[in-house]
Amino acid sequence: MTLREELSEYAERSAGLIEDSPQMDEENTKRKIIEPLIELLGWDILSSDVELEYSVQMGSGTKKVDYALKREGTPVVFVEAKGCDTPLDQSHENQLKSYMRQVGVDWGLLTNGRKFEIFRRDVSSNRPNEISVPHKALPVSVT
Repeated sequence: MTLREELSEYAERSAGLIEDSPQMDEENTKRKIIEPLIELLGWDILSSDVELEYSVQMGSGTKKVDYALKREGTPVVFVEAKGCDTPLDQSHENQLKSYMRQVGVDWGLLTNGRKFEIFRRDVSSNRPNEISVPHKALPVSVT
C-alpha cells in the first residue's frame, strides 16, 4: 500500500471516529487520531524518538508540548494536540510557535483531529519566524 493510500485510509477511519464521537476530549483525540498519524508517518510512538509531554523551558517556568519527535535525541517536530471538542484558535498557534522558537525546532503540527496546521521555521531573515505551511495540495483531509 502506498503512503497516499495509507493516508486516505487513515483519514477515512479518523473521520468515522470523529463522527461517532464529535465531543472527543484531548486524551481520546491523542490516542485515537494523533498517535496513529505519528505512527503512519514513520515514528514509533513507544520508542525514545517520541517523547510525550516534552518539557520546554519558558522564562522561569516549564511548559510541556504534547509530543516531541526526535532524531538522534534532538527534537525536530513538535506536535501540540487539542481535543476534537476544542476549536483551534490563535492562542493555540502562538503556544506551539513559542515552543518551537524556544527550542529551535523547525517543524510543528497543531491539531485537534479535525484540522491540521503545519508550521515551519522561516530562517530567511535575521529574525526567524514560524510560518504556516499551505497544505491544500495534500492528498487527504479529515475535515
